[in-house]
Order: sequence, then C-alpha cells, then structure tokens
Amino acid sequence: MKRLFLLGLLSLFIFTLRANDEVVLIGQLNEIAIKEVVLETKAASAVDEPERKVIQVKDDRTFKLKLMLPPSQQFELKIGMLSLPLYLEPSDSLIISLKNIDDRLAVKYEGKGSANNTFLFQYSLFEKKLAFGDLERALQRKNGIAYWEAVQKLTKMKQGFFEQYVERSKKPLSDEFRSFMDNQISYKQADWLLIFHNQYRSLIELKFVKMPTEYSSYLKGLTLAHDEAITSSSYQSALLNWVNFKNTGSYGSFIEEQLQQFADRYKIAGENLSGISEHYTKYAILKELLKADFLYAAYEYEDFLKSDAPQFLKDALIQIHKIKSMKLDGLPMPDLKLLDQSGNRKNLSDFKGQIQYLCLWKNDENTEKELSTYFRLFGKKVREDSLVQFQLIYTAKNPNVWLQVLKKQQRDLDYLNHYMLDITDEMTRKFVLRTDDYGPLFILVDKEGTVVKDNAGMSYEFNPNSKIRKLLKADQ
Repeated sequence: MKRLFLLGLLSLFIFTLRANDEVVLIGQLNEIAIKEVVLETKAASAVDEPERKVIQVKDDRTFKLKLMLPPSQQFELKIGMLSLPLYLEPSDSLIISLKNIDDRLAVKYEGKGSANNTFLFQYSLFEKKLAFGDLERALQRKNGIAYWEAVQKLTKMKQGFFEQYVERSKKPLSDEFRSFMDNQISYKQADWLLIFHNQYRSLIELKFVKMPTEYSSYLKGLTLAHDEAITSSSYQSALLNWVNFKNTGSYGSFIEEQLQQFADRYKIAGENLSGISEHYTKYAILKELLKADFLYAAYEYEDFLKSDAPQFLKDALIQIHKIKSMKLDGLPMPDLKLLDQSGNRKNLSDFKGQIQYLCLWKNDENTEKELSTYFRLFGKKVREDSLVQFQLIYTAKNPNVWLQVLKKQQRDLDYLNHYMLDITDEMTRKFVLRTDDYGPLFILVDKEGTVVKDNAGMSYEFNPNSKIRKLLKADQ
C-alpha cells in the first residue's frame, strides 16, 4: 500500500542558514525507505509555476539541498503521498518528526520556527474541514447578499481559529509569520468579494444583482499597494482582481476588446500600485498579453525589461516571449510528447512519413462547434488520404475536461486522431505557450517532419487544404 512507507519513525532535520539568501535543507530518514522527497516553492500567483526541487535520498537515508530563498517563504514538502506546508525564515532550524501511533500518523515540529509551522500545519487541516457550499451556491445564484454573508462567516471562523491558537499556544509566533497569516485571512476575503463583483459587474450596474451597502463600501475602501504582503498568494490573487475592479470598462466577448482590457489593466497597475506589487501584477498581465497578441504587448514588454522589476520575473517573461515568438517554418517540428485517451504515450515523430496537420486547441465549450465546422471544410480526398494525418491535440492540463470534450467530438470528427500534450515533458510543457488563449494553433508538417507553416490558423491568407493537396501532388 502507498501508506506503508510512513510506518515507523521519520525525522527530518531542516536548517535554514542565511548566507546571501541561501537556504540549506538537510534531512535524515530513519526507518523509512524513500528514494526522493520533493520541495516546492509556493510562489505568488504571478509566477508561472512553483519552483520544484527533487531531493535524492542517499543510501544512508539522508539528503541535503542548497537553494536561494525565493520571494515567497512558503514551501510544500512532499514525502511520498504526504504533503507538509512549510513557512521558512532565514534563521530557522526546524526538525520535523513523523510517527505512526496506533495506526495514525502524528506530526511533531521542534527547533526554531516550530511554532510557526506547527500552527501552519494545524491551520491547513482546519481549512480542509471548512464547508464552502453556501459560498458556491450564492455565487451560482448571483445572490450578492447571501455571498457577502457566506464570506463574512468563513472569515470570522478563520480569524477565530487563529486568535484562539495564539491565545493558548505557549510558543510565540514570529512577527513576520503573524503578519503573513493576517494577510492570508484578510486578503482571501478581499479576493472572494472582488471575484463576485468582477464576474457580475454588468448585472450589478443593471440592478439584476442585489448587493448589501457594506459590500460597495468595503470594495471602495480597498487599498492593495502593500509590498510586504506580496508573499501571500491570497494577496496576489486579490491584487489582480482589484486591478480588474479599478478598470471600469465592461468585458467584451471579442478578441480585440479582451486584448484592450489587458492593456488597460497594465496601465492601471502602473498608476495604482508601487514597488514589488506593481512588478508582480504587470508581469501577470504581460504574460497573458504575450500569449495572446504581440502588438499590444510590444511596448509594455520592452518597458518592463527596462524597469527595476526583479530579474527572476524578467527572465520568466523573456522565456515566454522566446517560446511564443519562435518561428518554425522550414525547421524540424519539435518532437512533442502526446497522450491518447487511454493514457498511452506517443511522439509526433511516430507519424513521420505522413503529412501532418496539427491542431493545438485549449479545452473550452466552443471546441466542439468550431472544430466540427472548420474540419468539414476539408475535401473528402484530403481527409481520407492515407498520407495525411489530422492530429487534434488539446493543451489543457485537466485530463477530465479533455475526455469530456473528446467524447462529444468523436461523434462529429471521427476521422481525427485525438491527443493531449504530455506536460510531464519539459519541452512539451513549454510548447503549450504557443497556443492562443482565444483560438487554436494550426501547424502543417510535411512527410520529412519539416514545418511548412507554423501558424496556419483559420486565415484567409493561407489555404491549408490547397497546401496539403500540393504536398500530395509533389509525392506522386
């Protein structure tokens, strides 16, 4: 069983030593035979993905890792199926012990930083027991009054747990950690309320959604230019939603309007925020702009690189720009790794010798209708030719959504091969950025695996059907 590795005693010695922001992580696994543990940085939401460190356990069941302190001091230590939240400060020396007592797992923290992490562990268990049914029902029913009441109730429960723990605990929490937890609770409340308002803003203005007076007063009084709170993921999410709240333009369903909204938010972020808050928020907005359209992002991108934003944000943005803007015409198609609906793995190179027309598409409710219409434009000769392979590749990370869309698609598009990108592969995961949030990315590849057209999307300037016929004719 997966829990067998937890039997016995496990002691982890974690020392964080401040030396140019360097953290040293040392562990001792006594009776537990595990080949590796994983430490993930719980980065602020503006960052693409949390940093993930796989720590190999030696034969003597010890491990050691040196890493630089990230902007966020939140971590998650994964030991097999177990995940432990961590909050580390530069001078901590933390010992974590796991025991199996009466077939139940007990976790104990000792050393400097133990008070912070003991509470964080207890708080994570408490949060899992909270019921969010009232909140979800109020959101779905567009009931602003019930939503306000549900948010206030959850916030009071969190504050009460925090205050009671601090009162009865014999070990004091550090000032930085107390501030961190205050932010986690208060900015989660702000995030919830902003999400509801932004989602139903047009309905609120038309009085189709009733809101309590306190709701409007609360939102108008929000000031989120708080650079110290940037390490809280709740703050980051609230910050981005607050920028949307400040941007009073209505949401539009057309691409052009959506792109303009991104540009407006970028401007508002610069006007209303400062310091690290501005940099994080502008990064998040620019990331979406770069993924969607270069024209709107061009000036802001250059401006961001010249700013005093942290280099790690600039590096991430540069990487996104390189991937999104790379030109593949005339080059070998990257050998993407794919998963079929049964979880079997394939590579694009497996189809070499056939003309490939790839469609990389994000999962959404429009996929079935739009793709069905588009692919019916292809003539029967091309569609049934054995030298042509149409690959419909979904780029979303959620396989459940993919399978739901796939089930609908198979009724109308049975001549297509359906796959999902295998994002366990680093290169394939990065290639997801080539897809557009608002539509598909089409790539035409010849029999030798060379890209004929790397963005052959639904364009009047490019006729894929004609191009495929030319490739077929050249082979005859």
